[in-house]
Amino acid sequence: MILKGKLRLAYIAGIIDGEASIGITKHKVKSKRGYGYRLDVQLPNTNPWLPQWLKMNYGGIVCPRRGKISPLSKLPQWKWAISGKQAADFLQLILPYLQLKYPQAELAISFEHKRCEYFKTEDKTALLEAERILLHRMKSKYE
Repeated sequence: MILKGKLRLAYIAGIIDGEASIGITKHKVKSKRGYGYRLDVQLPNTNPWLPQWLKMNYGGIVCPRRGKISPLSKLPQWKWAISGKQAADFLQLILPYLQLKYPQAELAISFEHKRCEYFKTEDKTALLEAERILLHRMKSKYE
């Protein structure tokens, strides 16, 4: 049976709720002074099929997680990762079906909309940093 439409989105949301990580990373920007922020969604899996399927359907990248082995099965892991606007668009698609990670996804989508605005002020940068910290605390509480 091939899942389509809302059923497919609900299935993917269940996987994201149980296995994925939604985060905001802070990184040094080489061409400018200061830091930049990026929304990331990552899903590790011991079967390379699921990450590849997500990449084919929603974009992003797939890479092996070198040095990471599943403690129970001793199998190597693969990771699907998507970031920025592409990640926000993906989260927007599955948002109505998320249960556990709904608040994280909502904050992440809001963050990405703010991050993409053209002018950056000190107040805006402080707001982005506060949202990064809040999302990190939300992740630590549930993961």
